Parts: sequence; structure tokens; C-alpha cells
Amino acid sequence: MDDPSTWWWTSAATYAGQSFFSTANGQAGFYLFRAPRLRGVLAGYQALTGTFPLPPAWALATTVGHTTSRARSRIAQRFRDKDIPCDALYLDIIHQDDYKPFTWNRLHFPTRRP
Repeated sequence: MDDPSTWWWTSAATYAGQSFFSTANGQAGFYLFRAPRLRGVLAGYQALTGTFPLPPAWALATTVGHTTSRARSRIAQRFRDKDIPCDALYLDIIHQDDYKPFTWNRLHFPTRRP
């Protein structure tokens, strides 16, 4: 519906076989998309509003848990080599010593760098 004002709908149960829409402004454009399946309803909506291209896969988020410092560096280099934007790489809890907070696993991350 193209109307930002309050609107009302009177269902067919009140008036046999009829439904009524009205708005506080008195004028509105109503769009009804009828199809046997949701895909058809969406196709009708897209025909009215248009479509947009899907973003590239990398823009939908990438989550990588790093097990070692070397693995983290390899992943970072691959992002750079492929010109994939990457604002941050995070370390999963494996970087901790025996999963204790505020500790560092020196076996997997021997040279800790902030």
C-alpha cells in the first residue's frame, strides 16, 4: 500500500464476499500479489519494485577460526592475494592456554603479536 497514514481493512466475514480498505488520507494505492506459491508472490513484487544483484560471496561474511599463528598468516595472505577486503581476523579460544581467560597458548602461538 502506498500510504503512510493509518489504514483499515474490513474483512469478507462482515460483508459477504467483499473486503474494504480505507485510509485516513482517503487515497491509497494497493497492490495485491496473488499466486499459488510464495515464489510467485515474490515474482510479482519484484516486477513492481525491481530487483538488485546479490552481493559477492565475500561480502556476506567470512568466519575462520585460526588454530595457529602460521595458519592465521596464510589466511591473511590469501585475502590480500585475491584482493578480498578484510578488516579483521580473529583468534578463536584455541589461542588460550588450556582455554583459560587472559592466557596465551605458546605451543600454537610462540611469538605473540598484538
